Amino acid sequence: MASPHRVVTQETVYSDPGPGTTHSPMAEVAPPEYCNLPVPPPATHGQFYFETQTKETIEIALCPDPPNTPRAPLWYARLFFKCDNVPQLMREGLYWSLNNVQWEDGYISADGPYEPHNELDGTINEWLQSKGLKLSRNYFLRDLQMPCRWVARFQIYAAEFKTLADVRLEELSMDDIRHTFAWSVGGKEYVYGYQALQPEQSYNAIYDDMPMGGWWPWPKKETRYLGRNMDLTRLHSITLETGFVYWLAKLLHLTTSRTGLTR
Repeated sequence: MASPHRVVTQETVYSDPGPGTTHSPMAEVAPPEYCNLPVPPPATHGQFYFETQTKETIEIALCPDPPNTPRAPLWYARLFFKCDNVPQLMREGLYWSLNNVQWEDGYISADGPYEPHNELDGTINEWLQSKGLKLSRNYFLRDLQMPCRWVARFQIYAAEFKTLADVRLEELSMDDIRHTFAWSVGGKEYVYGYQALQPEQSYNAIYDDMPMGGWWPWPKKETRYLGRNMDLTRLHSITLETGFVYWLAKLLHLTTSRTGLTR
């Protein structure tokens, strides 16, 4: 006598019912066997990141459009690292890949840029609003080394949900970097600065022009003095053409005392 508790498998669902019979509608939607599949972690919208007490000490901003493009960019991204030892990442390199992404924690928000924590946040948020980039896609990353050296949050802003849905992190490159800043523990004093529009103003207050690996945009061994030798007249003409120059000028004014940058 057959057991009343019949186990439905892929084979039983899609097997030939024989002549004169029809498929059950349930056969098309019956689940496969899940006993061998790993259980993913719950979607906690980056809870581990927000519970980390360390303040954000590194930021990398990325954009697919050239820095001298006046139109609104397709998207604009900010990658924040919480790290309590920035000098260690300067010496060892700032590396991340898709393996670091905690995919289940990702989400999309229509709430616009988050509440600014400092002058830089306020300046960029104002620019994002002016360009209509009010939607955001959020990813969260974690260092795989033990003990963990950093956790990170990747925010990508756009005007359309379709744009956010089409973003692929593996397609990003260092050519997309628009600025990078690093702060001391506590997130107040600038220790590193790089801006694509003004590479000759790059600085490292800890290790000077020591080449650094990974996603540090400056300095690199092969381009160690490239920014220093840039034609300043050409650079000035480029900055006057971009719609972003006002916001950069405002930012430079706000942060001059901390960064050593000049307007």
